[in-house]
Amino acid sequence: MLASSEIDKCWAKVTLESVWRHVPFIDTNQWAEHVSKFGLPVILHKQITIPNPYSGKQFLELDHNEPYWFAIAGKVAIALGLPLELVLAAAFPVFAQKE
Repeated sequence: MLASSEIDKCWAKVTLESVWRHVPFIDTNQWAEHVSKFGLPVILHKQITIPNPYSGKQFLELDHNEPYWFAIAGKVAIALGLPLELVLAAAFPVFAQKE
């Protein structure tokens, strides 16, 4: 078994199947305001692959200094149409806008 310090690199690839006509959702006031202003994002693809195959990258290179789940979940949320600032606010309340 290798210790984490012995692992040079770690990669990930995510494929979301059967996502056509799905609508992403975050249970926050900021999301409600975003939807009120811009409307609901509806996914128009049957499948989403992360990273996007047209980006030229085969895999996401993961940083050992952050939890892997965070790097992957953030990319998935953005691919589903959730704005970065809302994803950060939901994951870390310190990023939420103060009213």
